[in-house]
Amino acid sequence: MSDAGYSVFVGISHPSMPPYEITATLQLEPEHAHIAGQQRVSPKGEHREGVYPENYWGRVMFEGDMPQPPLSEALTEVMQRFSGHKEFFQKICADGGHIDLRIFWTLDEGVGDFFSANLIRQIADFGMDISLTIYP
Repeated sequence: MSDAGYSVFVGISHPSMPPYEITATLQLEPEHAHIAGQQRVSPKGEHREGVYPENYWGRVMFEGDMPQPPLSEALTEVMQRFSGHKEFFQKICADGGHIDLRIFWTLDEGVGDFFSANLIRQIADFGMDISLTIYP
């Protein structure tokens, strides 16, 4: 049995848009959210020094085990889930926000995938940046 797999996480930060507005628009509950100015806390709920500098909303959108489905199919599915929200995502970016499409990929052997120009263009058109973290 392989431990190889991946998760696709979307994180949205914004200087003024509260997480509840993102939740209402996307009709998805966040797994992580905070408001600018709130006391920072660790994942265990312990207080940390300082306050959050901006509002934040984030959640895992897809998790998969290798080799199926391919990561490219998972990304396509995530983008299809957001297909009716392109203008909302563009507004977030235009208003000083940031959208991060984070891919966490755990590998136990050499593996690859093909990301079409259309998929990459679609991600870029939504204003999303891609962050890729690979674990051996």
